Amino acid sequence: MIQGMAKEIWLSSDRVDSYKQIKIALHRQGINVGVRRLWQLLKKANCQSVMTKKYRKPVRKVLAHQLNSVRDGRFVSDILLEALSQHPKSAYLHSEMGSEYTSSVFEN
Repeated sequence: MIQGMAKEIWLSSDRVDSYKQIKIALHRQGINVGVRRLWQLLKKANCQSVMTKKYRKPVRKVLAHQLNSVRDGRFVSDILLEALSQHPKSAYLHSEMGSEYTSSVFEN
């Protein structure tokens, strides 16, 4: 019964509504069902939203760090080499882009 009503709501939304939106629509009709149970019922009925999230927050983590009173090219280069030795498949490098990052020691 709940599965059929949920599928009708999903089809009437042109297959766009997510299980959370369907839960709200069912609640308005006086039918209370948990999100996990509804998700399972929709999955069994092969009712999955055609919409996807437009933005995914990137995962950020510090790969290496050191503290020093002086920042120069050698210091920055050592940190980068440490990070690359522990994590060889880094996708990108984010830095403050100060003068130590443009020094010949860092670039080589």
